[in-house]
Amino acid sequence: MTRAIAADETPVYFEGGDGALLGVVTTVPGATAKTVICAGGWHGGSINANRMVVRLARKLAEHGRTVVRFDWHGAGESPGHVRFFRVDEPGEADALGALALLSEQPDQPVSMVGTCIGSRAVLAVAPEVPQLDAVALVSFPFPAARAKTKRAERIGWWEAVRYAVRPSVLRGWLQPATRRVYLKYVRLKWQALTRRFTGRRAPSQDAEAERRERASAAGLERLVAQIDQLVARGVRVLFLFGSGDAAYEHFVKAVEGPLGPLLESAGEQLEVRVVDGDLSGFSSLESQQALIDNVTDWLARDDRQA
Repeated sequence: MTRAIAADETPVYFEGGDGALLGVVTTVPGATAKTVICAGGWHGGSINANRMVVRLARKLAEHGRTVVRFDWHGAGESPGHVRFFRVDEPGEADALGALALLSEQPDQPVSMVGTCIGSRAVLAVAPEVPQLDAVALVSFPFPAARAKTKRAERIGWWEAVRYAVRPSVLRGWLQPATRRVYLKYVRLKWQALTRRFTGRRAPSQDAEAERRERASAAGLERLVAQIDQLVARGVRVLFLFGSGDAAYEHFVKAVEGPLGPLLESAGEQLEVRVVDGDLSGFSSLESQQALIDNVTDWLARDDRQA
């Protein structure tokens, strides 16, 4: 049995997009010059459920990497307050702040790993990293025009009523931003009920659906263009999904659209892996371990080929 190497973990504070953020640098004696930036899911920050990001950082450190993980603004030990987040506004400034920790070693090869919204942040800041050599995008959320609508349609009325009377939900009605989210789901649920009994949408619903479809298509084109630019630079890219991820369904639709030709032309430089379970919600320790093993194995390819 291989004995784990004791990693040195050093907390550091650095400037993010809205003040100081907490980061943790994980390394072992004799680490190589390669560094990995880990951008976890929003509310999990630098730890994530069951300390998944901590375990990933230590595993990568055992392979000679120096790993930087951090708490997003308003998450974990980083100051600030964030009640809601947007996938299309993934906190690039926080990720750039973590990259700035490497400014004293401008020629050092850098790999980046992002999960869920963290993967969006990683892709957004990639053009700012000239020494980037690999990017792992876990449960990458491609745009889906009707994602909220489908979720509202799946929720049964009894389930919706039980959710609505929870104390935390009732308190949310006092907050303007929260109230807007609740009202949106009420409207979507009412529209679903209307379609069920009438078989058609109101003209305003059709116009809104078309607007969302156009915005989703435009967003997908932009993301595919960003990935294409990485491939053109010679950066290796990994897409890693769980078979139960909602994001995987959106990925499949993206492959049917503009992402498909890029996957074919990129060859081994752009790899897709799918494991059992749910990686976006980390519903089991097995799925978390699958993430750690796959990311570590994929990043270690450069070492095996050296």
